[in-house]
Amino acid sequence: MTDIRGKLIGVGVGPGDPELMTLKAVRMIQEADRVILPQREAKEARAYKIALGAVPALADKCLLGLDFPMTRDKDLRDRQIQANYESLRSYLKAGEKLVFLTIGDPCIYSTFCYLKIYAEEEGYQTSLVNGIPSFVAAAARWNIPLCLDDEEVHLLNGKSHLAEGLALPGSKIVMKAGPCSEKLAEAVDKLPGARVYAVKDCGLSGEEVFDDIHELPGDYMLTVIVKE
Repeated sequence: MTDIRGKLIGVGVGPGDPELMTLKAVRMIQEADRVILPQREAKEARAYKIALGAVPALADKCLLGLDFPMTRDKDLRDRQIQANYESLRSYLKAGEKLVFLTIGDPCIYSTFCYLKIYAEEEGYQTSLVNGIPSFVAAAARWNIPLCLDDEEVHLLNGKSHLAEGLALPGSKIVMKAGPCSEKLAEAVDKLPGARVYAVKDCGLSGEEVFDDIHELPGDYMLTVIVKE
């Protein structure tokens, strides 16, 4: 008897504009048996709304919404991720192709990769489908290059050691920057000549841009580029 085993696929839907989704992402959604969203109310998830703009058929797909706590409590986070994996395990066992939608790119600070570990430990196939990350879209929105010649690029987030990271040469990118905006402003003020290019909700209807480090909003979906 053939052992039919499911597959878990992390699919990046890009930063916000449905036109920035890849053809492969569209095809993966169309071929999925079930689409997973990182929010209990699946149709309220930002990734769902983005993908729906490129794949209208998503409205008729079987959906599974999962809660992921926004917490620095590692034990709480790990328990919830394990519980979420248990919620989708039966579908993998039934041989379904599960597509997990994530904003931006699933290789960059994505919760999906924790679920991926559980699936692989049980022998299920997994894969990643890249999406355009927010910092690339933010650079394009500002019409600036991220790097030229031998210029370095450093990727940080709100939990990083910002002072040390921002002191590195080249372009610095701070993702999920809103909650650390005050600490970020203090660090940038110590960098003579630094220029700031920030975008909130890049590619969405509520998109806003900022070039003053002291005017940044506290929104989670804020990407900041700091250049020398």
